[in-house]
Amino acid sequence: MPNMDALIQLLQTVHYGNSLVVKVRDFKEPRDEAVIVVHFPQVAKPDVLFTRSLKTGFWSIEPLKLPRAYLPLSDAEAELGVNKDDSENNTAYTAVDGLATRIQQCAVWIEAYPICPANGYNSADARGTGLVIDPQRGLILCSSRLAKNPTSNISITFGDTRVSATLAYIHPLYPFAFVKYDPAMVDYAIPALELSSTGTRLDVGDSVSIVTDTEAGLICSTAAVSERCLLSTYACKWCLEQRFFNIEQFSLSPSPAPAGSNIGLVSSNGTIQGLWMCLPTCLHCNTVYKNVGIDVSLIWPSLKQLQTSENIPTALRVLDVEFNHQSLVKARALGVSDSYIQRLKKLPLAAQSILNVNRILRVRSPETPSLEVGDIVLQVNNCHVKSIDEVASFDCKEVELLIVRKGQEMTVTIPTAPLCDPNIRKLVCWAGVYLQEPFHTVLHQSVRLASNVYMFMYDAGTPAMAESYHDNMFIVEMGEHAISTLDDVVKVAKLLKDPKQAEFNAEVAANKEFKSGTIPGRDVKIRAVLINGDEIVKSIRTNDHYYPAWQLTRGPRIDDSWVYKEI
Repeated sequence: MPNMDALIQLLQTVHYGNSLVVKVRDFKEPRDEAVIVVHFPQVAKPDVLFTRSLKTGFWSIEPLKLPRAYLPLSDAEAELGVNKDDSENNTAYTAVDGLATRIQQCAVWIEAYPICPANGYNSADARGTGLVIDPQRGLILCSSRLAKNPTSNISITFGDTRVSATLAYIHPLYPFAFVKYDPAMVDYAIPALELSSTGTRLDVGDSVSIVTDTEAGLICSTAAVSERCLLSTYACKWCLEQRFFNIEQFSLSPSPAPAGSNIGLVSSNGTIQGLWMCLPTCLHCNTVYKNVGIDVSLIWPSLKQLQTSENIPTALRVLDVEFNHQSLVKARALGVSDSYIQRLKKLPLAAQSILNVNRILRVRSPETPSLEVGDIVLQVNNCHVKSIDEVASFDCKEVELLIVRKGQEMTVTIPTAPLCDPNIRKLVCWAGVYLQEPFHTVLHQSVRLASNVYMFMYDAGTPAMAESYHDNMFIVEMGEHAISTLDDVVKVAKLLKDPKQAEFNAEVAANKEFKSGTIPGRDVKIRAVLINGDEIVKSIRTNDHYYPAWQLTRGPRIDDSWVYKEI
């Protein structure tokens, strides 16, 4: 590449959603060369060209437009390994287990490229395998580890064919997500992964076959279900990883190979009844991942909604408590009647469930009816509770519960609360600060919800960094304007925008001399509330030239992509 002008001409020929093969040379060791592949996502911040004035030292900014059409991979890209190289893994596909054949046929390689930080996570890429679960509608099941950042551009690889996709739905309670692609972009038939739809669950002692997709290829093994218990992952107050609770997991012995960012399949009697997954736990602990098995039945409600509606499923509602299992002996001592205990003993072992409240996740006002620690839940809407799935989430605004509280049976009506939805549809960046609605860990850690605008991160070198801002706080006021929603932020950002920005950029390009401190911007007072409830007041000098305000928005449909727009 002889100079920057030649590089710019080349970049203007690269289509969004495709890749560019680049040969680079180490500037310290000119003999060290490497060939890499640069991927251009479908949605991204606009590409711009900075030109510095040698006379004034300022930089002018102009857009660098790239074509938007999507083109298939070139032969050179395929040879360099842009797609997942299955040639090394084919030797691992020699397992005779029929489950291995099925996972091989429907497995695809997923790459996620975040546009910007979101939900507390940075812009790190994620890669792993997904399983085609409905080829007619283009639905793929994957681990939520690939969907931590909901702003991700998604590309999926079928053999030697790469296509763009959207992150259709991240489940707010269970550790899986769905990706959607256009089936018309794939020119060969893809078999669907057939999951058990009978609602049966694996019980302790059941023999199973497991296939996990690892870096070494597919690993097949056999094991037995050794335990069923409630899953509860740990996260300290400084950790942004999602806590998982009110999920019944099963353990296997001997333990299969770790699933990583992929999904393993657990089969019994020829049907797929479980998923083997790797969950992130506290980032500050020595053991940061936990491998668990979950029932396939947890997938079906979300899958049916995605198959019958074009919109992202509505937010789930919960009781804001964490449950724990109790033995029948202890339940009797706590006041559960003998007749109820005898009724449970007639059910299969997996359905002999006594659930009590172990922890309150979010304290409600004294006027609002709520469960208390120690309450035992026997019935929900006049139906006996047989598993944690029946009390984990709801689609109604209140439920009638038969409970045992302090040894006494009573019927209570408890309002449900919306579960924090990771499928955000709006994010704002102002003065280098990233703002969005509070996400799950914030709601669990904060003393009070001061507003629906949460600042969780800022970019290096931005005005926010220059002022040593806290990166975890609720914004309640900007420039004497009250803030409660992201729409309020957008309105105020427009009011605070310096009208001389366009004129300044043109003058920089024309080499006009300026006095120090003339970059367009304003001094803005910010009032905020920290997670611990403390209020702070800070000031910030915006920089509309180098750090203009912008927003990302996404529509309600699962096919909708993110749209970048400068404010």
